[in-house]
Amino acid sequence: FSPQLLSGTPEQKKRLFTILQTYLAQIASIVERGQKAKAFQPDVSSTAIAKQFIGMLMPAAFLWFLSGGKYDVQKHADETWSVLSKMIHEDHGGK
Repeated sequence: FSPQLLSGTPEQKKRLFTILQTYLAQIASIVERGQKAKAFQPDVSSTAIAKQFIGMLMPAAFLWFLSGGKYDVQKHADETWSVLSKMIHEDHGGK
């Protein structure tokens, strides 16, 4: 979000990219365990769900930062998690 991050050195960008890739892989692993336990839709890509999860968090952090800490992150999380949860749970949509 900061100019320093966006204009960082190639090494800094590579390090951040690696950190985010590792985080995505860890989330995907958790999703796969949930799929094996039949808690999540088995036919949805675990990496896609992990990306959706990250995509749910990043705007909240950005909006909170831009609002000087006034943005309601909890409300954002509740709303976005509700949608993501319905998409990934095994029993969603009357299946």
